[in-house]
Amino acid sequence: MRSSLCLLTLWQVNSQRHLHGADGVLQADSLKSEEAEALLIARFRQHLSTPHRLRSWTAWDDSQTKALDHLLTARKFGPHRSVSLQAAPGTDYEGVASLFRGLQTAQWCFLSIVMVMLLTMDAVLLQNLPESRRSHVCVLLIWLAVTLACCVEVWVCAGAAAGTTWLFGYLMELLYSADHVFVMQLVFSSLDTPHRLMPKALYIAMMGSMIFRLFGFLHAPTNARYFSWILGTGLVYAGISRLNFQRFEQCPDVTDSFVVRFLRWALGERLAEFYDEEGEAILVEVKGKYRISLLGVVLLCLFAVNFLLNGDVVLAKSEAFNDVFLNSSSSILALFAIRSLFFVVRDFFNLASVTRSTLAIVLLLMGLEMLAGPAIYVNAFTSCLVFTSMLALSVGVATLQQSHAKLPLSALH
Repeated sequence: MRSSLCLLTLWQVNSQRHLHGADGVLQADSLKSEEAEALLIARFRQHLSTPHRLRSWTAWDDSQTKALDHLLTARKFGPHRSVSLQAAPGTDYEGVASLFRGLQTAQWCFLSIVMVMLLTMDAVLLQNLPESRRSHVCVLLIWLAVTLACCVEVWVCAGAAAGTTWLFGYLMELLYSADHVFVMQLVFSSLDTPHRLMPKALYIAMMGSMIFRLFGFLHAPTNARYFSWILGTGLVYAGISRLNFQRFEQCPDVTDSFVVRFLRWALGERLAEFYDEEGEAILVEVKGKYRISLLGVVLLCLFAVNFLLNGDVVLAKSEAFNDVFLNSSSSILALFAIRSLFFVVRDFFNLASVTRSTLAIVLLLMGLEMLAGPAIYVNAFTSCLVFTSMLALSVGVATLQQSHAKLPLSALH
């Protein structure tokens, strides 16, 4: 694989050299291409002449230890140092322009091909599996297996340092994005989205998140604090409201939600306040006019939430690992697993009202984390562990309640 990337790079550099030479004007670029070609040929020959058993792809050095420390001490919603895309000491990174030149071009082309294959497999095969808890867990395990294969590919081809960076970047994305499934559940439950439309909505939202991550790593935002304050305030309000609804056993109508009322005011007749469950359309034709369905409203909410949550994870990963390609590829692979994790968590929320109360408490705590993050140190690993423990505990309580309810009256005395 690495040899193919080098050959593709040599072909690109050679074509650029002939193109500039025919013009007769860009002589400096021609010389630069010749120097780059000579350098790549030397590296390529060294790669082929080095015995595989002598390549240090299992060595553990200070860089891996530092990466592990970044993973375990990652801070959520806190102030991050300004991230620069300039070259780090001892690296050959030349800025954003280098992503589309030379060997980097071959890497991005290979990543694009892999992403198209994975998105096609997801849309054609995995989304057509039957709706069951077992199938949801199997899909999650499939994406974890794909992740393991990609990690081994990076580790073997690029070395232990790159492989460790990719793996820890993937784990950091999971730590920062695992609790996003609760926000997704909030959007779907607030807008009363049918189950059969959720896979399509999350599939489109996942592709939007990939684009947000890519542009975020290319142009890292300077500050995501305001985004955290906006979303944190909304989550605190949503958590308190859901606790009140659970207490009084009230369920507001979807057309009375704040988002639908705002879009009704903004769009007027262009808003169709229903789901097209048969055609699964985002835009529907009603009386000769195209209107946005509630599925489109769900997508708008998911895009907005993903955009607001994008800044924190991008800044955290860019602060820990100064490699745009490894950060982007690991985040993209992790988004597949996060999407599958949502369906596993959703199955737990369907067990009983105990897990619904847990959702309200988790949303409230997430909102408080976002609001207090700049002033209080919130560890990403600890936060993920707490939310996972709360979900597991609520599922256990719900299971015991169901088993207790199925017992005959004679067994209860």
